[in-house]
Amino acid sequence: MGLFSKKVEAVETQAPLSEAYVDAISRYFGVVRLRQQAFSELIVNSGDWDADLSAGTITFGGDVFPAQLLGSTSSISNTWLWGFANPSFAGRPCVAESEAAFAFCQAIGELALEQFPLHESLNEHHIASIVVGPRTDRTCYFSGPTGSGNALILVGDVPSLVFDPAPVPAILAAVSETISMMPLNHRTVGSTILAANCSKVEGTDDGIVGHHTSGLDIRLAYDEYDRMVSMSAG
Repeated sequence: MGLFSKKVEAVETQAPLSEAYVDAISRYFGVVRLRQQAFSELIVNSGDWDADLSAGTITFGGDVFPAQLLGSTSSISNTWLWGFANPSFAGRPCVAESEAAFAFCQAIGELALEQFPLHESLNEHHIASIVVGPRTDRTCYFSGPTGSGNALILVGDVPSLVFDPAPVPAILAAVSETISMMPLNHRTVGSTILAANCSKVEGTDDGIVGHHTSGLDIRLAYDEYDRMVSMSAG
């Protein structure tokens, strides 16, 4: 087994998603998705990268950023392993934030084990969004291939322009695609994405409206069950 591998027994059934997990994905996935798109376009655009976890750095092109190993996936066992629980990195400074993230995620049953199975509604990007979403510093994440899966690396000191409001079409796409992933709270998805990308968000008779810096208003409407029924911009 390689640095990012650890044998576990196969799990044949998928348990229902917990309320805590659904709430966290509803709050953070769409917001982080937009930031990650900007991060990919503005920072990772060259495709050239090099991570030196011993030094705690990752390089994109000629730009160096502080880096921490959050965790890794295995394409062999289809599992997630938190970075601090990987025997190859245990106790090293590069997994300090992984251990802190693991402690933060103890209230979310799906993420509360050192290693657990992945599935369609629980993948590396879902996990990373829950970890990165609540942070107020300039942190993104990067998923890099290891040969037997992917290493999820937290990238710090990201330029502030990555966190600028996303374009309106990207916001609408993020709302639509996020609520289509799995059963989520549509109102939470919409309100958090607009709050992160609009100068002001207000309630309306049937939903919310976000005033975007472009001058456009983004309107989201919900039914009596808080399911989204329409979205528009103008």
